[in-house]
Amino acid sequence: MSEFTEISAASLQTPERASTPSLTTRLLVLNALSFTLIYLTTNWLAAAHQVSQHLMLAADAVIPLIPWMIIPYSSSLVLFIFIFYHCGTQQQCRQYSLQIFTATHLAGMCFLLMPLRQQHAAVLPEGWLGYAFQSLYLMDQRYNQLPSLHVAYAVIFWFHLRTAMRTVAARLLFNAGIALLIASTLFTHQHHLADVIAGAALGWLCIWRCKPHDAPPVAAYYRIAAAWLAALALYFQQLWLFLLTAATLPCLLLVAQAYARSDRHFLHKHQGQHPVWVRLLYAPYLAGYRLSWLLQRYLLQPSIRIQRITPLLAIGPRLLSAEINQLHPAGVVIDLSAEMPEHPALCDPLAGSTKRYLHYPLLDILPPTPQQMQELAALILPLLKAGTPVYLHCAMGFHRCRHIARYLNSNL
Repeated sequence: MSEFTEISAASLQTPERASTPSLTTRLLVLNALSFTLIYLTTNWLAAAHQVSQHLMLAADAVIPLIPWMIIPYSSSLVLFIFIFYHCGTQQQCRQYSLQIFTATHLAGMCFLLMPLRQQHAAVLPEGWLGYAFQSLYLMDQRYNQLPSLHVAYAVIFWFHLRTAMRTVAARLLFNAGIALLIASTLFTHQHHLADVIAGAALGWLCIWRCKPHDAPPVAAYYRIAAAWLAALALYFQQLWLFLLTAATLPCLLLVAQAYARSDRHFLHKHQGQHPVWVRLLYAPYLAGYRLSWLLQRYLLQPSIRIQRITPLLAIGPRLLSAEINQLHPAGVVIDLSAEMPEHPALCDPLAGSTKRYLHYPLLDILPPTPQQMQELAALILPLLKAGTPVYLHCAMGFHRCRHIARYLNSNL
């Protein structure tokens, strides 16, 4: 199709999308914010409740404070950041990010539901190391004990850097450095032995469960959200929160399952609308998407708009009532959104619409598969050849419809 040869890459990106940070930086920021929010909040809650429970063993009582161990202890932050940029592929970066993200959130739930206190007294050594410990105590109070996130992270660091050690000497030095990092949690009196064992188990669990993947791990994010909802309900013990959890938890788990199976038909949308049972079962998910759509339509204007790719093809978001008259009255509307109901004026024959409505659902955030792009191309190209105007839209017009437009531009 010659009309697609005029589409440039820039024409399929808004300025906001073109300036989006790299995947590596975005994942680093996501994990840094997650750690900071969870770690500080659970520390604050434990301090506010003056938690005194502990798992200090007799062996812990004889472990000495070795001030210089603050140096390997502090190396965790450097490695945390370094490995994001060390990963050679997006697949490796996503795997590392998900492992760290999962470890942070699972540990945070343990800190919330089973808060423990470090039994060693906080000591400030003499000299410059005292300033290092003082800085540590500002961030890391005497709580958030089991499992040790330092140890869980160290296990994940080892997993991702072990193959970069090319010589026997390098491997020995690297393994010794990781062992020193783990040991430093004891010799700086930040953790007890039980915390170290639990942290190592958590790290291996995250390595085992978080496999390499090419697409964003949306299913994992929904599962973690469901776990947090249950954890918060158990923590606060409020009736309204139990009721909210009972209504929302099945929905989140079903959405996670749909993403894990790449089931784009899980909402059973027909003629632009969801059946009643779907609207009831998935009410929190659908309401959240509707709220997000409304907020983004308000906050991101004029970025979210109809964009004409060719004289016959336009792409964009799910439209507001005032925008419908911008479409050709005899055009075809192709809806890629699974989670948003279509405007009745575009799909309901009783509304007097002269437009033809077609629905090809795609899961949000995940890129379309090659087969899906080929099927959509087979649907769209005959319409364009026949001179039929086509409006291709998803929810916001930023992801799914742009993937298809790029595919048409690059391959046809």
